[in-house]
Amino acid sequence: NAQLFLPSLLFPCLICNALRSVVPHRDHRRSIFHLQRRGISRHITFHRGSSMGLLLSRRAQEPPNRRHSLLSRVWGLPAELFARTMRFLSLRGQQARIQRRMGEDTGAGAADVLQAGHGEISVLSQNLLADSYTRRNFNKNGIYRWVPREYLAWDYRWRRLRELAVSSGADVLCLQEVDLDKYDDEIAPFFEDNGYVGILQGNGKNRKRFPTANAVFYKPDRVEVLDVTSRSRAMLLALRLKTAGDGPLVLLANVHLEGDPAKSKERFQQCRSLIKQMHPLVGKLQPTLSESEASIIITGDFNSSPSSALFGLLRNGIMQKGAREPWQSGDECINDEEDFHSPYRFSNAYGATEQDCPPTYRSRRYIGPVDFVFHTNALEKVRVYRICEADMKDVRDWLLPNWKYGSDHLPVGAVFRVASERQTDGLSTEAVQSSLVQGS
Repeated sequence: NAQLFLPSLLFPCLICNALRSVVPHRDHRRSIFHLQRRGISRHITFHRGSSMGLLLSRRAQEPPNRRHSLLSRVWGLPAELFARTMRFLSLRGQQARIQRRMGEDTGAGAADVLQAGHGEISVLSQNLLADSYTRRNFNKNGIYRWVPREYLAWDYRWRRLRELAVSSGADVLCLQEVDLDKYDDEIAPFFEDNGYVGILQGNGKNRKRFPTANAVFYKPDRVEVLDVTSRSRAMLLALRLKTAGDGPLVLLANVHLEGDPAKSKERFQQCRSLIKQMHPLVGKLQPTLSESEASIIITGDFNSSPSSALFGLLRNGIMQKGAREPWQSGDECINDEEDFHSPYRFSNAYGATEQDCPPTYRSRRYIGPVDFVFHTNALEKVRVYRICEADMKDVRDWLLPNWKYGSDHLPVGAVFRVASERQTDGLSTEAVQSSLVQGS
């Protein structure tokens, strides 16, 4: 591949140096890329999706005093772009080596790592990366243009995603970015065939306006769903563990908060709305317990880092008036109202700092944790779901989705132990459901 690629890179640049410009084709199948070099605009036309298209898909500008390497002088390319070319060739070699490993791996995560025992509940969260978001008309900013097309194909990604989810052995699967066009025919039937029962956020209403939604799949032999509440960015479920008697109660929230990095205020408002909705429900389910004794899990895609103000709200229970992100400046703030106090204190199952949390999102511009599993201290963490180090190295070296993981997010999950004698509160399922109906 490299032997064919290098001449294809050299030849157009020599032609461009001789003729100063090449008249761009008007064919819609081609893309025009501009190189600014020494103040002279040169136009080079390549097939969309070609190797050169990947390399020169961004405008490159060179200051007059930029020094060139010997080969970059010959090729007529800025040194920075030449270095990018060499990195691309190196990655092509890595890709070939990784592809050879594909036949040796099933694509699934560690089998049964989230298998829960008696008095325990396990949860796995996964952002699926909706198929509609990877299509060309939804990809105008080119987020996935560096990902090989075969890894973006839904059939390939879905095979990897479903294998990983089922092999984890989790009692409850919390999914985000579920494409509603594929839910009824592909997603729900697969999980139902593997012993899960599905619940779709808002029952999939208004699909034209909201093409994606959250979904929860649970094992009916492990947990019982007593109540479901859907918010715009979250699902809230009241669960009871199935034991010999009336098992312990757990409140579970599956969230997908605002994704725009600049909209921290919206993420705070969405989280505040969830907490306000959660508080009266906890009072009905566990009326004799204090807030610190309530069993609550919040998991999903928070689109926030451990250093964010939102992370601090969940951990410390307060968002002060005028609070802002560490990177914000000026008069911009997250909370321009009075101090907001949450009655709950949550811990992240993976740790409190960015160093403790493995990266769960990988793109060309960012790598870091944005997916979490928060829990109250009434739940004892038994273990967490982790990606093996070899796979994590591939994630750091490559973008997501890749050959093994079918989304731009990695899964997170944990197993928790619930103190049955403390959490049941002596309420039967019928009594809990009656309380919920009376309060609605």
